Amino acid sequence: MFRQVTNFIYVNRVEQWLVSLILYNINCARGEYMAVKMRLKRIGKKKKPFYRIVIADERAPRDGKFIDQVGTYNPLTDPSEIKFDEEKAKEWLKKGVQPTDTVKKLLKISGITE
Repeated sequence: MFRQVTNFIYVNRVEQWLVSLILYNINCARGEYMAVKMRLKRIGKKKKPFYRIVIADERAPRDGKFIDQVGTYNPLTDPSEIKFDEEKAKEWLKKGVQPTDTVKKLLKISGITE
């Protein structure tokens, strides 16, 4: 239940959670922290990757809950198949969603961003 943090100071996990929540809220108020990302969600079988491009809370697991699906990516085809719902993708980007590095490349290849 308790965890050693530094030099014999023990902090309850609930207290750690509260401190992280307070710091998160401070960063959000400053505009320094965006909690929603555009990222890949793997749905393919073993050794056969296939991805959905989704809008998700960055704290959610990779294959966990998501807010909206904006496209798909199949790296196995030659050339790779990239499909986006352009209206949804542009709408989310206008709202301030931060794409991951891989999704940035896919957006650039598909011509949605420069």
